[in-house]
Amino acid sequence: MLLFVTLWACTSTIPEAPAPPPAPDAEAQRQALRVHMQGHLVAVDAVRGALVQGDLAAAKKANRDFLDHTVAFDLPGDWLTHVGAMGEAAVALDGATDLPTAATHAAQTAAACGSCHDAVGANVVLPPGPAAKPDDHGQAESAKLRTQWHALVAHPDGGTAPRAAEAASALVACATCHEKTPGR
Repeated sequence: MLLFVTLWACTSTIPEAPAPPPAPDAEAQRQALRVHMQGHLVAVDAVRGALVQGDLAAAKKANRDFLDHTVAFDLPGDWLTHVGAMGEAAVALDGATDLPTAATHAAQTAAACGSCHDAVGANVVLPPGPAAKPDDHGQAESAKLRTQWHALVAHPDGGTAPRAAEAASALVACATCHEKTPGR
């Protein structure tokens, strides 16, 4: 009888562990990442736009996207370092009490995005901005500033900290002009 129980036990099947869920579709992951990154660009543009208008409170509100950032993707390379730099700059912007300091930290946030793009070999395609009329100083300067800030984000030439400082200075110059112009 013992032999029968032993043989029966050896031939019975052991229930298998449930199969892991299928991996998300690679294209779906890429699309989710694109949407996530486009959200970052919208936030960078909102922060820049608010600072150009001299609205520190609105810039800090737009900056919340970077303060509340969650890492939802596994990217190649040392991207966590860049996300950390982005977070540090966003925290510093949140604590800024004047426009030049806020502009500096906003540019550092954008540059951290660009450094990450550079590190992971991302090909960043930025949307074209509205065409500026050559005789409209405000539109021309706005387009130039947007292009300068988008270059920080895209990082097409492996930009440096001086480029971030130049972008911050250009933003402050625009804001100073707006401040002096009635009806901005």
